[in-house]
Amino acid sequence: MEIEKILARPRRIRARMEEQRERVDRLEAFAQRCTSSWSDTPGGHGGDARYDAVAKLVEERKKLLGLAASYQEALWAVNDLIERLPKERMRQAVKLRALDELSWRKAGREMGISPRSARRWYIRAVAWLTEDNP
Repeated sequence: MEIEKILARPRRIRARMEEQRERVDRLEAFAQRCTSSWSDTPGGHGGDARYDAVAKLVEERKKLLGLAASYQEALWAVNDLIERLPKERMRQAVKLRALDELSWRKAGREMGISPRSARRWYIRAVAWLTEDNP
């Protein structure tokens, strides 16, 4: 996988996790409403909807757990790349951009340099990593 895709992967997975978390929250709310409204219904009227909601909720929670595992792996991959970088400024620029997801302005402020310089350090880091350095 190319370096920039590896660096962007945690951000993409985190966005998917947030969407998945919203689905889980909606299903939990629906399952809660089903449980409270149909728990006293004789003959189990509405039970199918409740069971379907709970089954879907379990499935969506499993997906969320899978995304969380993928996110952790992506973070490890980025950290491995960061550790390979020879200069502290490169490591800092990649960390702030890829892991902390800061804008160039905020990354530059954090590094005590201009946004343009922060971007240059990041580009140097990606170029260094792309050259397949040890």
